Amino acid sequence: MPERFRSGPEAELLALVSSDRGGQPVALDAALSLVSQTSGVDLTRAKARAGFSRGHLLDVFVSLPGGRGDARELDAVRQLLTLVLGEARVDDWLGELGVVPAPRGGPLAVVQPQASGEGTFFPLSELRAAFEAAIAGLYLGLPDAPLCEIGGEQRWTLLELEAERAAD
Repeated sequence: MPERFRSGPEAELLALVSSDRGGQPVALDAALSLVSQTSGVDLTRAKARAGFSRGHLLDVFVSLPGGRGDARELDAVRQLLTLVLGEARVDDWLGELGVVPAPRGGPLAVVQPQASGEGTFFPLSELRAAFEAAIAGLYLGLPDAPLCEIGGEQRWTLLELEAERAAD
């Protein structure tokens, strides 16, 4: 994080979005056990894929062997991420979340016409570290001063939004 954010008004603002607010992260084994007990979904063999999307949010897709990709599994994965990453990280940084059904596995391999892409998924045990590394990398890419103070063509800001049609 740039030095200027460690004191002054920026520090006060960052305190409001601190990762220390809300439920704190718990160990993966404890989270997997709790999710299994409360939802009935076993995520022990699941793997994850994460990356930045628009707006610098992190999209996470979980590959679940034998899964269906239904709402129950999606709720279980959201609960797991909230437990493993902490409430603040999920609230502030999680973009899209999805469950990708994967073959169950076993002694006979399932023949698929295309590569499964399993190489792009990593163990859930690496998810918290990957999330934190991505956030730290994003902060490292920020300039030391606001763009309006740097000068040149960087004196403007672009905001993008999608408005929904309303009666008024």
